Formats: sequence, structure tokens, C-alpha cells
Amino acid sequence: MTVAGIIAQLKPRMADLRAKAGPLARRFWKELVGIGVLLLVLAGPFLLRPAGATGPTHYDRRLVILTPHHESIRQEFGHAFTQFWKQKTGETVFVDWRVPGGTSDIAMLLKSEYTAAFQNLWEGKQGQDWSSVAAQSCLDGKLDLSADADGKFTVGQQARKSFLDSTVGIGVDLFFGGGAYDFQSQARNGILVSSPPEQEAGLPKVAKDHPEWFSDAGIPEQVSGEPFRDKDGRWCGTCLSSFGIVFNRDVLRRLGVEKDPEQWEDLADPRLAGQIALADPGRSGSVAKAFEMLIQQQMQQALVRLTKEPGKLKTPEAIEAAAVRLGWREGLKLIQRISANARYFADSSTKIPLEVARGDAAAGMCIDYFGRASAESLQRLYGKSRVGFVMPEGGTSIGVDPIGMLRGAKEPELATAFMDFVLSERGQNLWSYRAGIPGGPKSLALRR
Repeated sequence: MTVAGIIAQLKPRMADLRAKAGPLARRFWKELVGIGVLLLVLAGPFLLRPAGATGPTHYDRRLVILTPHHESIRQEFGHAFTQFWKQKTGETVFVDWRVPGGTSDIAMLLKSEYTAAFQNLWEGKQGQDWSSVAAQSCLDGKLDLSADADGKFTVGQQARKSFLDSTVGIGVDLFFGGGAYDFQSQARNGILVSSPPEQEAGLPKVAKDHPEWFSDAGIPEQVSGEPFRDKDGRWCGTCLSSFGIVFNRDVLRRLGVEKDPEQWEDLADPRLAGQIALADPGRSGSVAKAFEMLIQQQMQQALVRLTKEPGKLKTPEAIEAAAVRLGWREGLKLIQRISANARYFADSSTKIPLEVARGDAAAGMCIDYFGRASAESLQRLYGKSRVGFVMPEGGTSIGVDPIGMLRGAKEPELATAFMDFVLSERGQNLWSYRAGIPGGPKSLALRR
């Protein structure tokens, strides 16, 4: 029932109360009614809140996960793991999802939080003076830690070594979702760890229990140049994803575009001026990856052209170098033309398929499951979908959506169990099964 419906039911009772009220109450009747309605409106969100909208009031343990994943993924995996752990141990687990934004927002959050946590350790227990050098060096994965000729270390090296030897944490157990590049960066910085010191936990524990998962027949380290897992066990891909174009057929036809888009170049069509939904690549890792794929496609096309007509280029090395330069320029030009058609630059790629589905934009770049899920949701409602998704042929690649344990995790056992669950057949079924069938997601197919 809506708040308006509740008010409609209360009107007869309010009229009866007014008739029975004394002179003083009748005098301030309007004020009392106004206060009552205000209180009802304020209480409405709590009264009408759907069951399961918040975490359990009582729980035995809490698992905190930092993620850019949208609500459907969080809901399905949170619910499934909670049930799994209850059946296995009898404990009630609260999966506490933290969603500060896209992967770039998460990277900034991790940097600031871990720097602050290490500062407390550096100044407190270790009694060292905090400086800009220590702040810049503690998370610097590229810093050379070799001693000088006299066997001494700089302040920056000492800070870096101290951070890597520490168990400082930020109250978060896992980082789940994003791209391989983001996880490589966090692993290099020392924020992602394979396991806590002197504990059998993390991905090494999962690999020990299921060695077949971490092999070329299961999850190889690399496929076609794309990293699928970390050789040191600091992160591992949980599912596959690609990048493409989500589009609204009704909007395209209204704009005079009769053919569905097939390649990135189609987003630069002048008829789509002000109709392309994009996200800021500085804040969205998925859009940054899509731009990378676009540029690499231009490089490959340039290589094919120059191989057929090399001109003055004599060697394969010279042809490849020229193709990289030419493809880079052509790729940036194409990004400029697509950006000229942009309706806006959102702070998160999850907004793009929503805008396209509503008809506020004609097309946009997004991860495959966002586009397919958007198309499927409309298909279920209306029997057919005005929204489509396409992966540009030769213009995308298959990557992974990883997971990894954060330094200083408070619940390493739970974090390990969650990673094991996600990589298991039961967890993989949530990615790939249709909604509503046994073992699959409850409400919406995740399309991975």
C-alpha cells in the first residue's frame, strides 16, 4: 500500500476525531493534521520497506565486500552465500556490500584509506615521523627496495617495507568486481594479498582444495594476452565479460538510423549528435577498457593495411611500429568523434544501459551483462525488447571479473569461503543459469 492509500484510509477517522475534539483541539486542527502527515511521510519509507531490503538484525559474523557490481549481482550472491554458509555451519552471515562507485572510485578509496591506516601504524606503534615521502612510498609498487652501497634504506623504502610486512586493514575483507588491470594495480601496490600471515586462507587455500580450478584446463593465467588470474594467488577471475554497444532501436529509427550498430565507428554517426551515453573513463574502468579495445582495433586495422601496402616500410618491425602510431592517432580521432555525440559523461557505466532503455539515449558503451540484462528485462515485460546489445567484431576481447582478499581482512575464513563459493559450480551457476530455475538466480539472469 502507498502512503497516499494510508492517508485515504485515515481521513474518515480523522474527521470523526475532529468532531469529538474540544474547542482548543479544533482551533489547531490544521496544524495537528500537518504534523501528523509529516510524521507519516517520514515513516513511510520504513513502513513500506520490502522484506530483505536491509541486513539481518542479528547475525553471527559479517563479511564486508567492496564492489562496483550492480544490485542484482550483490543480491543474488549475498543471498546464495548466506544460505550456503547457514547450511554448512549453522551460522548467520551478514554480507555487507560497500559500493562507493566505479572501479576508479574504489581505487581512490583504497589508496586514501590504506594510507591513513598505515599512517596510524607508522606514527603510533612504530613511533616514526610521518612525511610526504612516506605517504607517497608506502603504496608505491614500483619502488626499488634495494639498499644503497652502504646497506642503508631511504625513508620511502623503509615505509614501503614496513607496509608490506604489516597487517593494516580498513575493515573490508574482499574486493569483488572490476577489471584485471585494477586488480593487477592493487596487487602490485600491496593492497591485495594472497593470504594473511601464518594463516591457511585466501586463494592459495582455495587452490589447495581445488587444484583443478587453477590449471590451463580450468582458469589459465592468461588467454590471448588477457590476464585471467595472478600467479601469486592475490586475485583470480570469477567470470568472463566483454564490451560492446547497447542501443535502443526505437530511438535509432526516430533519428533516421535504420540499421542497428555493429562497430564502434557507428557511434560516431552525425545523426546521433547528443544521443550517445558515455561514462567518464577516469572514473569507470569498464569504459576505459572499451576505449582501449577501440584503439587496439584501429591499430590492428592499420597493421592489416600496411602489411598489404607497406610502401617504404621494409621490415615487419617497422610495419608494426608504424601501425601502432597510425592506429593510436585514428583511435583517438574516433574517440573524439564519439565524444562529440555524447549526451553526457556519467560517473558510472551502470547508468548507460538504464538511459538507453528509457529512451533518453540512442546507444552507449557498456559491459556485456549490463546490455544483455537490460534487453532481457524489457523482453520479460513486453514480450519483445526495443533494446539490443552487440559486441563489435574484431573490436573487443574477453576479460575476467576478478576477486581478491584485501590486506588486513578481519574475516579471512569467511572471505576464503566466499571466494571458494563464487568459483564453485554452485557460484558459477548464478552467473550463467536463467532466473527461477533450480540453482540459478532468484529474480534476474546475470548473463555472464
